[in-house]
Amino acid sequence: MSDPGALSRDFQETANLRSLIEFARASGRDAKGYERVADGLEPVLGPLRLGEHPRYGEVGTAELEREVGATCDIVRFLAASPKADLRVAGLTLMGILGWDEFIDDLSDAARSPEQWERLTAIDALARAGSALSFGVLDALREHSDPETRDAVAAARRSAERAQS
Repeated sequence: MSDPGALSRDFQETANLRSLIEFARASGRDAKGYERVADGLEPVLGPLRLGEHPRYGEVGTAELEREVGATCDIVRFLAASPKADLRVAGLTLMGILGWDEFIDDLSDAARSPEQWERLTAIDALARAGSALSFGVLDALREHSDPETRDAVAAARRSAERAQS
């Protein structure tokens, strides 16, 4: 299989690293960079492949910052997965990394019709802790879903405590 679209879909459905690296090769990207990012994300990807809880605290963010393009691609693939556990991992990683490159992705997820996705994105936006992410949170204060509004308020309070 050398079709980049099929390879990226396989990764999105299975977290299969071989498909991810083949995607990089087939689409003319730096396969070595993808391998380095996959290694840095192994505390998340490995447990997910086994149906276990990701170990987010073990992710080496400094390593991922050296490969911003590949990191953004991989994290976005996860966040676009049809599988909820991989999607949650992608959104959570966006918040952990806190990069402005992910604010639009998180903003879209925070407006999802799926409540679990909105709440995951709200948590990630709060974790990102940037002015841009707080702007998205502020825009959600009047959301029609009371649990979403409560999550936004809690996220803002938590972020304000962390800043003081």
